[in-house]
Amino acid sequence: MSIEIQELNTFREFIELENEWNELVEDSYYNAPFVRHEWFRVWWQSFGDNDKLVVILARENGRLLFAMPLVEKHVSVMGKKFFILQSLTNSHSFRYTFVLRKSRDDVINDVWKYFQSRSQKWHLMILQEMPSDAVDYERLLNVASDNSHHTGVWIKGMSPYLPVEGDWEGFTKSLQKKFRQNLRRRRKKLAEFGEVDFTVARTRDQVPTVLPAGLAIEKKSWKGDNGSAIACSDRLVNFYTELANVAADRGWLRMSRLSVGGKDIAFDYGLEYANQRFCMKIAYDPEFHKNSPGQLLAADILQECYGNSINEVDFLGLETKQKLDWTKQSRKIVWLFIYNRTALASLHYLYKFQVKRRLKEAQENNPAMMSLQALKFIGK
Repeated sequence: MSIEIQELNTFREFIELENEWNELVEDSYYNAPFVRHEWFRVWWQSFGDNDKLVVILARENGRLLFAMPLVEKHVSVMGKKFFILQSLTNSHSFRYTFVLRKSRDDVINDVWKYFQSRSQKWHLMILQEMPSDAVDYERLLNVASDNSHHTGVWIKGMSPYLPVEGDWEGFTKSLQKKFRQNLRRRRKKLAEFGEVDFTVARTRDQVPTVLPAGLAIEKKSWKGDNGSAIACSDRLVNFYTELANVAADRGWLRMSRLSVGGKDIAFDYGLEYANQRFCMKIAYDPEFHKNSPGQLLAADILQECYGNSINEVDFLGLETKQKLDWTKQSRKIVWLFIYNRTALASLHYLYKFQVKRRLKEAQENNPAMMSLQALKFIGK
């Protein structure tokens, strides 16, 4: 059977794909909420603005085998429009990958042939926030490279995760002794302020009270001071609220709170999906910093996971000391860059992946020399 490639450009067409899209996700290499139809729908409604939606689909005999949601953007490069096909991601996206049915890697070849012959102009494709173990992204890069396209990979960093194996008692014994002792001591000290309580909100009717209280905690941190807290932006509040409502309706929502004497002092915005727990946003009241409320809340969340049928806890984000107190395992997060075969695209590639790299190496070897080289380059 031949592979049929489609490109959809309207949100209405995308909405109609929900059932088959999610069936594909559940039979794909990466079954996670961040690539489900619901996630992209809420994301586009919150952040799509006036950008152009580009959804690439591959079917065989009507059956969906591949889906790649993109957004078309353009910037100015050397005074000319430079068209970018970018994953539906921003700083509030936690993971992304194209959705590919298991054992159908061959479809990537057909998809790439479509991009080569696509009538609408494009210079660069950027796929952000891709977990390196979620899909064989190297195959996509190899197909592009074999067809004389420049490619590049930027390693954003390592993201910690915890395989949930054995029981809670056995797991805690594997942690560093000093860390265990600190947790016990700080929980005991916290109890001097009142009863310490751990609760989890799961339902839509809890969202209007639990979420604003949690976002208020985040705003008390340094994020509130520099304006990056969710509560500082109506758009972000709307995104996380709608996402919480959808997650609650699907049974995924897990908004956890640690309170003392009836006062919330730590909050985690989490999802539970396909036997995985995702910790998306954790925050604590800086007034209780000495008591490590964030780590105490993490301990309660992990203990709950060990008591349920959770196979993995994904801490999301990049490595921090706090996350590495719980696990030493991390997965690589990458961004893929694939350039079309145009002169403007080639110039962009040479600057980003060769000139900038060499300037960085020069800086590391001789900072003063690098400054002169950079000035000369910028001057040109």
